[in-house]
Amino acid sequence: MRRLLLIGTLLLSACSEPPPPTPLSLPVPASDAKVELSIRADYSQHLNASAHNALSRAEEAAASLRLAISQLVVDGSPTQLALAREAWRNSYSAYLESLAVSGIPVVEPPEWVAAGITQDAVHTLLNSWPMEPGYVDYVEGYALTGIVNDTTLTLSRDQLLAQHRFADTYAASIGYPVIEFLLWGEDGQRPASDYDPNAEPRLDETTPVAHQVRRGEYLSLLGELLQDHLQRLQMRWDSNNGYYAMRLREVDALSSFRAMLHSAQDLIELTLLNRYLGQDSSSPYSQSQAEDVQALMLGLRRALLPGGSLPISTQGENGIDRRDAADDDIDAMMESEGDLDEASDNAAHAQEKTLAALTASDSACLNLSEDITPCREQLLALLAAIQATQDHLIR
Repeated sequence: MRRLLLIGTLLLSACSEPPPPTPLSLPVPASDAKVELSIRADYSQHLNASAHNALSRAEEAAASLRLAISQLVVDGSPTQLALAREAWRNSYSAYLESLAVSGIPVVEPPEWVAAGITQDAVHTLLNSWPMEPGYVDYVEGYALTGIVNDTTLTLSRDQLLAQHRFADTYAASIGYPVIEFLLWGEDGQRPASDYDPNAEPRLDETTPVAHQVRRGEYLSLLGELLQDHLQRLQMRWDSNNGYYAMRLREVDALSSFRAMLHSAQDLIELTLLNRYLGQDSSSPYSQSQAEDVQALMLGLRRALLPGGSLPISTQGENGIDRRDAADDDIDAMMESEGDLDEASDNAAHAQEKTLAALTASDSACLNLSEDITPCREQLLALLAAIQATQDHLIR
């Protein structure tokens, strides 16, 4: 193993002219204690590639969704509606899988903050929920409500962006959840005739099937915006001149690893526990909460185990040094390293506990049932294990 000196801040610094304030808001180590950690020098590059590739997959899936939508609004058949729903599910899963590795905190340029195009702002445009379905289209008892049925509102990209969260946070007009509602309807049983351009519009309050063409135009605009927003994030991770990629190159491998752990903590605590496994079930119209959680867990596993293991010891082949978590002689291997100090030993063992907690979380969450308690409990254990690893890395 080689020793890496843990110095400086964890934050990935922003550079502009003049230089911005010191970036990433993670704690600075209180001392210059050395930590034994075998991380390849190109771990930052590996992390950058992982984020770019994950967002590229998400953008490609969004392109497929746009194609399916374009066919639905022309055809309006049950077959095309089913294909559009499948494309939405694939696209949303790809997006959720990207969140762990692409969620590393970066200080944004002031002009992005002013323009409302920071990373957090773009994610709000992509994935704002819970949402008020009546703000978008008809719901039970209100046949002519929502943007679809408000013919005084011109449908355009700018108008839809202006309407997003116009009244409150539930007033979502764009993003994955809005597309989900438009494809499935309030009860999950939206008929394909809602998109049939040849259907006779009936405007009475008991038969809410008006404005089929307008509904299709709205859905098509949503698909365009979705892909554009994903492309914006993807370009920022471009290895040549992407803003986030440049910031990541400015820090060492260990700082990048700590940033990755911080992103994983946020994904577990803020996204999985507080949102997708919280009081409001995710993807309620398609009834696919389990698929949401599976996608988030897959992204978390890819982020923490690129190549099969946390970057803790023997040489691996996928961007980091690694050891198979299934090894039965972990303790013996640790003891055989005569130059390990106490901090190094504790850090490595904390990572082994993280591996075990991640495996347990997989078992509890990847086959999610109506009882989400086991999944939540294992995620809490995983969160504690990651925090322990973080604590050892800054001692």
